[in-house]
Amino acid sequence: SGALFDLGVSSPQLDMADRGFSYRNSGPLDMRMDTRQQLKASDVVNSCDVEQLTHVLRNNADERFAYRISKAIVAAYYYIDDVTVYEMDEDTPCECNSNAVEEDYSTLIYQKQINIDESKSTLKQIVEAQQIFFGFGQDELTSQSKLSLDAIAKVMIANPSVRLQINGHSDVMEDEVGAEKAEYSSMDGKRVAAVIEYLNSKSVSSTRLIASNQGSDIEYAEIVESDDEEVKQAKNRRVEFILR
Repeated sequence: SGALFDLGVSSPQLDMADRGFSYRNSGPLDMRMDTRQQLKASDVVNSCDVEQLTHVLRNNADERFAYRISKAIVAAYYYIDDVTVYEMDEDTPCECNSNAVEEDYSTLIYQKQINIDESKSTLKQIVEAQQIFFGFGQDELTSQSKLSLDAIAKVMIANPSVRLQINGHSDVMEDEVGAEKAEYSSMDGKRVAAVIEYLNSKSVSSTRLIASNQGSDIEYAEIVESDDEEVKQAKNRRVEFILR
């Protein structure tokens, strides 16, 4: 009797730099197990958007930081093909393209005070009262947003049969600018992905999360006539939740 182990790769694949699997040697970003196949790793990272790369890494590699990695790849201003391996220290500056907001765009992040008596509220009311907001062209979670997501995670963990629909929204200007500048495109989906990654880190499985990218078509329900245009758009840059 004996045992057969399929370890995925063999030492020649790791030793041959031109196969693209090596962590030690420079070489093309190939990574095809079967070299007769046409699609190379460089084709994937250079043609997929953030959501597609996140799906690949999360579902095929169980990568906890799939969204963060995908965002960094897409933000890079150069075409990734040949990879050079070298040692760098902590102080070496990163020359990647940052996602800093240009001065012409609003930096306002709307803040909403959430007041809800959990002892007198249903689970659905507790979850759907949580709303999180973002700066222009941003998907980073504020400290207030993380508190809201912590409250949602608490409900999800205590009630394993429920599912959560995550509705991401952008504002009109983001959609207009995003048509010409990739870093501002699909902000609704990027915000949803950021929320999913955070909830995953709190032990809420992606299988219980329903992503819904809404764009800028649906205005925030609490916009009032006295709001100036900047406040209106800040209210629209949001993620809302539906407990199912």
